[in-house]
This record gives sequence, structure tokens and C-alpha cells, in this order.
Amino acid sequence: MLWITDINFQAVPDENLKNTAYFKAKSDYTQYMQEINAKTLSMFVYYWKDESAASIHARIDGMLAGFHRGDTLIVQLPVYIRPLNIKILIEHIHNEFKGKVIAMIHDYETLLYGKEKLEFDQTLDPLMDVFHTGTYDVLVPEFDALIVHSEPFKDALKSRLNYNKPIVVQGPFGYKIADEIDIPEHKFSRSIVFAGYLAKAQYLKTIPEGWHLDVFGPMVNEQIKQNPNITYHGNFSPTELPYHLPDGFGLVWASETYPEVTGIAGMYTKINYSHKISAYLTAKLPLIVWSKSAPAKWVVENGLGFAVDNLDEITPILDTMTEEKYRYFQKNLNTMSNLIREGIFEKAAALDAYAEINQISSRTKY
Repeated sequence: MLWITDINFQAVPDENLKNTAYFKAKSDYTQYMQEINAKTLSMFVYYWKDESAASIHARIDGMLAGFHRGDTLIVQLPVYIRPLNIKILIEHIHNEFKGKVIAMIHDYETLLYGKEKLEFDQTLDPLMDVFHTGTYDVLVPEFDALIVHSEPFKDALKSRLNYNKPIVVQGPFGYKIADEIDIPEHKFSRSIVFAGYLAKAQYLKTIPEGWHLDVFGPMVNEQIKQNPNITYHGNFSPTELPYHLPDGFGLVWASETYPEVTGIAGMYTKINYSHKISAYLTAKLPLIVWSKSAPAKWVVENGLGFAVDNLDEITPILDTMTEEKYRYFQKNLNTMSNLIREGIFEKAAALDAYAEINQISSRTKY
């Protein structure tokens, strides 16, 4: 039997995170796993550094009350609790149930943050202090299999951890909205749409004249609001966002400067599938992505948008964009929007990992 962690986010105090992928990606993932008959294992977000062994073992016994011999659990990472609790949970499943544990890695923050953050986190205990960048390299090897965003992500972890157990590549995240809502096709427009955490999009402060940019998201500053080339539409919950995105192209770009991709967050997109990709695809917006980002080849080969080396290349492409080409994108997006809304890529990767670690020889094909 397959299980999935159901994380209680009510204990997380940062309200700014509530309108970001931080919550929605994990919540949606749990629901998609339930749709393939996975049972939920409640995991509460709390931090008690000095929790006794007796207390945590009693807590885990309660969490696993319905678990059976040979069952498999998927744990979504990161989860901001004492990492030792997760290690004990894995050991308990291995030893008491002869079961397996898979890590679904939403982010590997050791690869995301810069030198200053990494150096500070090295002063922390990887298992006793709340989940941080130093935790990943210690905890992740304990899992029987990993689910990651992309082939470059897989290669990075294999190299970093010398990990020789199964790593399954997922691709884009699912994105849940109400089943009864039909997203209409967009009309041809050369406008550019950006939705996301605006603190990570410093390049928006210096976009050139000639751009028309529709912006959505939290943490907006006055420099963006006052830019005549930007229309700021406010901040919507992730579930509401696809209904509000206007006609045009969805920009998937992380950088500290214009026009080149710079900064650690930009480099992270070489391995990472941004959750905003799934928001745009759900909304049937064709994508503009960095040519060196992990999704670029997939986006282009599936006719979901175009890739550029830098932001200066966007305007010439849009200037020659035709309505016929935009309709071609819309045709492909009609299909892909449904796949994303149904969580097909997440379900397929989870089932692949589940099957692979529960066969004596997964190399022998049927």
C-alpha cells in the first residue's frame, strides 16, 4: 500500500508564503496521491529540539497505526521540523514494517542558496536544528528512492551524494483548480505576463521601454508599481490565479539583473521546474523560458512556447509572432492544461518509484 505525507501548514507563521507555491505544491501533491489510492499520513509542522526519544517514538507509533508490513511512504521535502524525527520515521518503517520510504524533493535548498547562507547553516546541527541547507546531504541518502524535477536535477544529486538508489524524474508539477471550471483559450496578444514571488524578480525594475508587462504576486515594491511599462494586478491565491491571467505569454525567469540570468536563483533553474510553469500551463498561457533552464527543451519540443538566451531576445520574437503561431500554442496548451490539472506527471513518477523499489529486479522488463 502507498502512503503520502499530509502536512499541516497551519503552524507556519509567514503569511507572505500563503500565496506562493510553498503551500500549494505540497497540498496538491497530497491530493493527487490520494487520487491513485494512496493513504495519508498526517505530519504536523512543529519544532521541539529536545523532544525525548520516548516522546518521538510514541508519536511515530501513532502516526503509523494504520501502516502494514511492506507498505511504502512518500515524504515531501523539505518539511520544517526537527530532521531527526524524519530519520527515526524512516528507520521505524524499515525495521518494524520492512517497508520503503521515497523522498519527493520539491526543493534542494543546498543547491539554491548562496555562500553566506550555506556557511551559516554549517554551524547548525543537520538533524537536531530545524530543517536547513545542511540537512539535505545527511538525510536524503536515508531514503530508498527519490523523485526529482529533471534529468539535470537527478545528475546533480547522483554526483553530490554518490546516490546509487533509484531516482525518478517527474517533470512539471500538477496544479489543482476547481474541476468544474473551464479555462478558455487566450486571444492573440504580444503582452508578457509575470506571476510569482516578486522579491526574486529584481530584473523587473529595469525592463526596457516597449515592453508591456502584466505582473501578479506578493512583495511588490514601489519601483515596480510606478514603472509605466508594468501593470500590477495585485496578489491572488494560487487557486484563483489562473482565472486572472490575461492574454499574452507567461514569463518564467529568475534573475537579479536585466537582461542576462544572474544570481543563485537563476542558476537553480538549470535543474528546477518552477511551479509557475504549471500555473501558466493550467491557464493556457504559452511560455517564455530561459534556454538553459531545465524545462526549456520540453517546452519547445511540445509546442508550449519559446526559449531565449536573454531577455533582449524576447521583443524581436514577439514582434514577428503571428496569430497562427499563437493558435498553434493554444492547441497544444488545451491538452497540456488538462494533464497538469490532473497531476498526470506527479502520479506517473510516484507510481514508477513505487514499482521500482518494490521489485526484486526492476531492470527486467515485462
